[in-house]
Amino acid sequence: MLISPIGSAGTYAEYVAVTAEAPLALVPNGLDLVTAAAVPTVGATGLTLVDSLEPLEDKTVLLIEAAGGVGSFAIQYAVVAGARVIANVRASAEERVRSYGAAQTIDHTTAPVGETVRRTHPDGIDVLIDLASDAESFASLASLVRPGGTAVSTRHVADARALSASGARGVNFVLRETSEVLETVAADLVEGRIVAPPITHMTLDQVPSAMRPSRDLRSETKTVIVL
Repeated sequence: MLISPIGSAGTYAEYVAVTAEAPLALVPNGLDLVTAAAVPTVGATGLTLVDSLEPLEDKTVLLIEAAGGVGSFAIQYAVVAGARVIANVRASAEERVRSYGAAQTIDHTTAPVGETVRRTHPDGIDVLIDLASDAESFASLASLVRPGGTAVSTRHVADARALSASGARGVNFVLRETSEVLETVAADLVEGRIVAPPITHMTLDQVPSAMRPSRDLRSETKTVIVL
């Protein structure tokens, strides 16, 4: 059985034990510790996702679930790489993702994403980055990708064989986190090439109420307990 490293999915501890081979990076001057605690996995995922798809110059990228932590980084890195990004976000996050450089936003609660993209991009898109869909929804969105393009799922629901039959490449993304990737994300934040997504601060006493099923966390991309 594969057991994830302690702390890999979040922790309530000030300190965690890791193996000698764990991807680690020093927090550089200019990066506060709260941000440094919040962004490693989402930043590394956004960066390596985009790096795996380059060159993206002048390509159209549809990003599903774009307002979250990974999406926030992926938008920015894709824009830096020269892509035109269509971001699937709720209206409440539209202004923020526009500030990241997204060229178009689609709120799936008011308009079907697939229909909207087909109307605005009748010739199809070059890349689909889907951070949320199940297999059926992913397949529907992947049909927007023109021959020669790529459809990526972080939920591991891409049918590479079916997509290949239509002339597209299907990818089930797996994060390979390294110290070098973490250092790149940190440097990009310090030097202002990208910005961190919103981070909610809370005390340890506030954790129980935050974990209640009724609490709506959709607008909160990352949460850090501050002692």
